[in-house]
Amino acid sequence: MVVTGLINQLGKTTVNSFGYKSTVESLLPVPGEIRRALFATALCVVIFTAAGGQISGPPAELRFPHFDKFVHVAVYGLLATAFARVRFDSRRPWRAVLFGTAAATLFGLADETRQYLNPHRLFEWADVVADFAGALTASLAYAHWPLYRRLLELSPSSSSSSSSF
Repeated sequence: MVVTGLINQLGKTTVNSFGYKSTVESLLPVPGEIRRALFATALCVVIFTAAGGQISGPPAELRFPHFDKFVHVAVYGLLATAFARVRFDSRRPWRAVLFGTAAATLFGLADETRQYLNPHRLFEWADVVADFAGALTASLAYAHWPLYRRLLELSPSSSSSSSSF
């Protein structure tokens, strides 16, 4: 029954809560907030899995001082954006900033604590600060920069049909 419903939805275009055309949202039979929460949770699982073992780092030609802090800023910025999307309300964007920043930073702190228990890894407060910096920057960008929000909410089918930003 669900598969038949999904097949029937192929090719149909809907308008999501941000007013953008989307075929992806019509394919998944769950509300947008739940779907966004599932994406944020999946991202947490990926980060948790990737950070759990012994990490060798990038190839020598890609290394530069504090490369790992740059990675923390980028990854936890992405995670904060995913969390901010769950709670976004254009009338109260500060809620998305608060929720995205707090959730990503707390997850980063929990992950650093887990690394403390791994004999091959270290707990670093500098990593937690980088997590917070990335989370706050990305949450603020999502809440207050309409172009960033619009790019994240576009589906591949609507981005080719609308070229005006």
